[in-house]
Amino acid sequence: MESNNLWLYSDNHEQYKVANSMLSFGAEQFMSSKLVSEIDKLTDVMAEFGSGSIPVHVQKEVIMPFAFSYLIDTIKIILFFENYMKSELLIKGFLIHKIIGKDEFKPLQKQQEKRPVKLIELNEIECFTVNESDKHISHRGVAAVTLGFNQLIRRDAYCQHYKFDDNVRKILVRLNENRNKLHLYESIDFTLSTSFIGDIKHLIDFVRSVTSPK
Repeated sequence: MESNNLWLYSDNHEQYKVANSMLSFGAEQFMSSKLVSEIDKLTDVMAEFGSGSIPVHVQKEVIMPFAFSYLIDTIKIILFFENYMKSELLIKGFLIHKIIGKDEFKPLQKQQEKRPVKLIELNEIECFTVNESDKHISHRGVAAVTLGFNQLIRRDAYCQHYKFDDNVRKILVRLNENRNKLHLYESIDFTLSTSFIGDIKHLIDFVRSVTSPK
């Protein structure tokens, strides 16, 4: 979609279409990550060696490829959940774009920092400008950028609209924090923990539950 075109808000059909598109793209990225698609390899290593010493050749052939792809894999995992959260908000009639904090829109922008804002709330302040022939919608109070991951995942008022449990939320917060780590060995140690493997499997189960055909 064009960054300055808010046509996704035109009607329920368009909102569902965009939401499904975001979800599908996110799922493709999620499932393509090495950490997700080959998680059984790490499971097998932990089952065989547990907390004991892992042979050098196993570290080199199995563990190291996961370590090298960890950052990209984490980005892919976060991407799915960011898209998922936005899709849930979108189909429920909430704005997923940021409100510009100026003039008469500032109070609502302050509210959006704490809770999701309905389209109708913004429309009550100033109506969207609609050009049906060009399929273009704009609004003076809406920015081109969408809500960020931290805002979507850390605010209770946002999280109550998602279908995942608090455990998924905690896992995502940790993953997002680890994404910013630059030290390779921190990533390796984290990847090798049994609890981390369990966390990834929990995320996989959730993604399958919301993307599998009903």
